[in-house]
Amino acid sequence: MHETMDSVSGLTDRLKDFYYFWLNAHVSGNPPSLSDLNLHQLGATLDRLVVTEILRDPSGIPTDFQFIYIGRAISGAMERHLTGHCIAADPKRGPGSRIWSAYVDLATRPRPLIVQLPYIGSEPGICCTQELFLPLNDDQMQPRYVLVGIELLGEDASVPFGYRPQPLQA
Repeated sequence: MHETMDSVSGLTDRLKDFYYFWLNAHVSGNPPSLSDLNLHQLGATLDRLVVTEILRDPSGIPTDFQFIYIGRAISGAMERHLTGHCIAADPKRGPGSRIWSAYVDLATRPRPLIVQLPYIGSEPGICCTQELFLPLNDDQMQPRYVLVGIELLGEDASVPFGYRPQPLQA
């Protein structure tokens, strides 16, 4: 499930900080480029980030999404190493999946998205993720990357962060 972010109220504190970091990097009201960001300023939050490149056909239609950076905490919770891989070939993440739909939606209509997905991986006790998808422009101010902050959520308060997502308020 994904939806346009209308409020930060349902986000974890880490995702709120991540959103404000991205918002503060805007240039003349436009989303920042990857080169505009000083990601090292995020400190430990880097472990919970994913940067994905939007691959497009000559007419600009998104055709695939390639993972170019996956933070250590997220990479460690995945069933296999995915940095450098495109998601179209992955039956769990490719066309028709919820994550694919979220990427296509952001690539065609760039804006912050909140994405909640069931967890795919081998780490015990994690049931789902809360993800914040944020568009990043290229140097020509066209959406080229997706910056994703991810929280791994558990069945109870003893699993990472003890956080349970709240629905967005309309």
